[in-house]
Amino acid sequence: MTTFPKSIAHFGPEGSFANMVAHEHFGERDFVPCQTVGEVFDFVVSSPDHCGIVPVENSTGGIIQETIREIAREATGNVQILEEITLDVKLALLGREGVEITKVYSYFAPLDHCRSWLREHYPEAQLVSVGSTPKAAALAAEESGAAAIGTKKSAELHGLDILQYPIAIKVPNVTQFLVIGYAGQSFPGEDVTKGFKTSLVVKLANKAGTLCRFLSVFDTQGVNLTRIESSPVAGEPNTYRFFIEIDGPEDDSSVVAALQAAQDCSISLRSVGSYPAVSRYQS
Repeated sequence: MTTFPKSIAHFGPEGSFANMVAHEHFGERDFVPCQTVGEVFDFVVSSPDHCGIVPVENSTGGIIQETIREIAREATGNVQILEEITLDVKLALLGREGVEITKVYSYFAPLDHCRSWLREHYPEAQLVSVGSTPKAAALAAEESGAAAIGTKKSAELHGLDILQYPIAIKVPNVTQFLVIGYAGQSFPGEDVTKGFKTSLVVKLANKAGTLCRFLSVFDTQGVNLTRIESSPVAGEPNTYRFFIEIDGPEDDSSVVAALQAAQDCSISLRSVGSYPAVSRYQS
């Protein structure tokens, strides 16, 4: 049965890109802003009626390690990835009209993406990374000579001017988000006939050739791996779990064969979701 979750947690306050994606994807719902990715997972773990939205990768800033760590934690074993959402990000420079900019605040990924643009237009400005783009806007609103890089919505929320929009558009800027929740949840509008991915958390023996043998089974079955990230196992030095993302649903015959063979060369292997990855939005 297709149902909406009661509440949807997301990383970052109102005005963040995750907040924007949540509104675009789910419409007007009960949204719960969280200060950290871990808080989103904790909120989802607290009830099977909730879901959450967390960033997993930005095309400039790279992987969001906190998301990978939370997925890999044993404590979140009941939580699954339900969907992947892609946002084409366009950034705004926020500040005060007519004020010389000496400092620019933003989240690390927008700062990385805009670094060359900022060097060209504000070469003397100090660049300061903070926990979210709305936090950056809040700081810019309080400090003379400060600006922020973020969403146009943040300008409205914090009484700032949009000094330029969009900025640094020569290089595409894409962020992928994951919808997380308890297994069995589904949402209206999914196209379940295409664009599926399957994600795994795997623990391998710390021996020469183990990772190579594990990866070779996917090559043998012609299954494409789209992401592989390692995460240390707490309390076990030099031991790692791997977050693996593959193209295709887990009931595809090639994926089934690959997973059976992969199980044989793993200490542990569990699926953390087989889900659609077709939704894409413009910021």
